[in-house]
Amino acid sequence: MRSSPYLVAVPFTVIVYGLSAASSGLGALALLAGAVGLAWAVVAGRLARRIGRREQVRAKVEDALVFGGVVATAFLMCGGIMMILLMGAALNEPSTSYQTLSAMMAPTLPSFIIANNVLELIVAPSMVFVGWRPGRRRTLLLAAFAGFFVVRIWTYLVYAERRTQTATGPLSADDVQWYKDTLVVDYRPALLGLVLVLFLMAAFLPAHSWSARRTAERPVIESA
Repeated sequence: MRSSPYLVAVPFTVIVYGLSAASSGLGALALLAGAVGLAWAVVAGRLARRIGRREQVRAKVEDALVFGGVVATAFLMCGGIMMILLMGAALNEPSTSYQTLSAMMAPTLPSFIIANNVLELIVAPSMVFVGWRPGRRRTLLLAAFAGFFVVRIWTYLVYAERRTQTATGPLSADDVQWYKDTLVVDYRPALLGLVLVLFLMAAFLPAHSWSARRTAERPVIESA
């Protein structure tokens, strides 16, 4: 059976979109969000097919997506580490009030949402379709994709709903204890570090080099 990028991209978009809606308290609308994820995977696949008709354009788009993955993943990893360190220090400081903790978290939430959405909505599914060609780079990108998929499922099942709620209002004693318990077992920055390494390794196998070789070899193949 011939492999297809849809077998990778569709489960990602359906599950991630559905969990995102469920963690936002949308209830049954999570099913609708999953359907939107399915539709977006189909659209991304068709756009990638059009882009793939011109190898040079496809190579540039693929390299741009990898660059976007590097930037967004680095931001999320570094931001996550800083958040864990700052929150850990603040939680262990007796003079820190619950209102201060909530006010400290609130400004960071939009930045994390934007970076995650860039990866979820644009980079991850598009990268699977555009980068679906034989070679080591596809292996690296699929491994990075799988790692990010695990991070997002982990986030939505454990952290997203509670952190969104606590960032928009004062914390309670239960909230503070929850943060203390979960911060010490939050290994998502480490997993994001692995995803970043995979993206960087893929970046050293640029698609434009592959496209140039294909273009150079084509006359030889056609004349054979």
